[in-house]
Amino acid sequence: MSVLSVEIPNRERLAALAQSYESEMVAFLRELVAIPAESGQEGPVVDRIRREMEKAGFDEVRVDPMGNILGRIGSGKTVIAMDAHTDAVGVGDPKEWAWDPHRGKVEDGSIYGRGTCDQRGAMASLICAGKLIRELGLGGDYTLWVVGSVQEEDCEGLCWQYILKEDGIGPDCVVITEPTKLGIYRGPHLGAGGIAPAGAGGDCDLPRPLGQGAAGGPVELQHQRRRHDGADGRADDRLWAGRRRVSA
Repeated sequence: MSVLSVEIPNRERLAALAQSYESEMVAFLRELVAIPAESGQEGPVVDRIRREMEKAGFDEVRVDPMGNILGRIGSGKTVIAMDAHTDAVGVGDPKEWAWDPHRGKVEDGSIYGRGTCDQRGAMASLICAGKLIRELGLGGDYTLWVVGSVQEEDCEGLCWQYILKEDGIGPDCVVITEPTKLGIYRGPHLGAGGIAPAGAGGDCDLPRPLGQGAAGGPVELQHQRRRHDGADGRADDRLWAGRRRVSA
């Protein structure tokens, strides 16, 4: 990864211009919150994000075959991707809410509604940042991809596996915009690994077991997993313990 340096000649102007867009950002965020989009149903909110990226002057906006939206600014050497997933969990029983979860209630300087924090607010901020880069000429030898990924709530990691393998953007780094109060996120977003065991076996009819069935190996792996569940294997006490699961 190349060293990236971008000069910001007038930070006060940047802050003032960002502040001038506050009402516009709030209105856009409330529009996003008003669009229900559980995993696998992100199409309408992705379309609204696309129109906002185009309005902000992004150099390229496209939706890949999986449904992720990618907006590009610049075409420099260092490639940075910033991600805000577009799906949100369901609201459950609406009667349990003190207000409409899709209204985006504004109160005391905060916006309340399903997905406001996780992660519609991040997407609104990223698109506004792209607009500021364009208007203030803050481009440089970098490429910024603003990514609205899909199916994070149900299939975390699957969207980025597709993006890295199929979309060809080749990021040097990826920033996940989960809310952390500007802290380091040592939570569940630590990545995952998968093992796909393959077994071979012979005839193993129950009344006359003549050989070892193909299921013997995977069953033994499951037994070993249970024996090791007591050891979390953490290299650092600040990290969450690892988890082992069997899925089909």
